[in-house]
Amino acid sequence: MKKLALILVLAPLLLGCSRKSPATPPPVFRSGFIIGEVYYTGWGQCSQTAEIYSDPVSVASQCSAYIRWGYRTYPLTETEQQPTGVRLSGSSQIPNPTTDCSLFVVTNLGSSRGGGVNMPGSYSFISPVPYDTLPWGDAGVFWTRSAYATWYEIELYYTADSAGRYLGTVDSVFFLSDTSMVLPQAFFKKYPATTWAAVTGYLYAHGGNLPSPGARGNMIGDFGGFFYSTYVHPGYNTLRFYIGTPRPAAEPPFPTRMTEERRRKMLLRALGVS
Repeated sequence: MKKLALILVLAPLLLGCSRKSPATPPPVFRSGFIIGEVYYTGWGQCSQTAEIYSDPVSVASQCSAYIRWGYRTYPLTETEQQPTGVRLSGSSQIPNPTTDCSLFVVTNLGSSRGGGVNMPGSYSFISPVPYDTLPWGDAGVFWTRSAYATWYEIELYYTADSAGRYLGTVDSVFFLSDTSMVLPQAFFKKYPATTWAAVTGYLYAHGGNLPSPGARGNMIGDFGGFFYSTYVHPGYNTLRFYIGTPRPAAEPPFPTRMTEERRRKMLLRALGVS
């Protein structure tokens, strides 16, 4: 009887130990979006990034990406977990990066590929002439067309002044398919007292789809999104001119460039996804 009682007492414990805990269900993938960029800095040096936005957020340790130039592949070796997703990055020495380029991304939630895009060619500002002073009013900005470029990004800053009194600095980013733009007089009136402004512009040439609300991306697979190329023509992508009178006695310094995070937020805003 004692043996029987012992078996009856231990039986539930033994059965409980053999029971497996239920497996954690995989995350339900609701939506995903990728922004990929290959950035040419000159002399064959390229940097690549892929930012993955998803619901739920992807796991960085389970994400990988690479770009393909022609028949060669280049991995994005750096991985960073962010609150909104995952950022992958890398740099490569790529001679003559003008041929068709594609991006491939794999995550724990799915995969996607984008392409192909070409790296744009050289370009330069045409007007205004550097350090020229324009009359107060609308200001037109013009530049040459870049081979393979499908759109342009111009990062603009102006330092506002009123009779020698500094008022502040304003920054903006514009995305355009044309090689010119008109800055209306109202653009220079964030500070109503402005009578003179020093304007600084930085120009990027891009391959890929122009970012705009509702624009169709070129990433296909489980994630939608945009993959584009960027070329900055060293020595020709910066413009400085003035508008209005009177000119202050001291030349205002060049503005501090906006952070890459702010630039990316403005791109996402242009796409209508932020």
